[in-house]
Amino acid sequence: MYLGTPAVAVPPLLALCEAGFEVVLVVTGEDRRRGRGGATTPSPVKSVALERGIPIAHGLGALDGVEADLGVVVAYGALLPADLLERLPMVNLHRCLDHVPGRPPPGVVGRGGRRDGVGACRNPRRGRRRHR
Repeated sequence: MYLGTPAVAVPPLLALCEAGFEVVLVVTGEDRRRGRGGATTPSPVKSVALERGIPIAHGLGALDGVEADLGVVVAYGALLPADLLERLPMVNLHRCLDHVPGRPPPGVVGRGGRRDGVGACRNPRRGRRRHR
């Protein structure tokens, strides 16, 4: 299962597909109005999923009953509920090592952040303490 919306989330999705992993579902943001014409267009991640024939959902409610071994989250844009984290292991990719959750990476640069790259972390399950 893959959760992501913007263009930055496309390369990891493509890498998973090209490496032979089965992506059973893509959860992405709703289509949005873009440009002067006001026509709605799909998110970049949805466009790739459509091209590859991967089932698509717009919202976490669609995850009920979906069988997956792992969820991969890249710039999904919403907090994941604790019950989801309890039943499905998740890996979260961040595009900035100095990223502060809840703040976009450009804010990191404005505050003097100097490291860039990609960081990966496992989303904690409820009941586990986070070590600081």
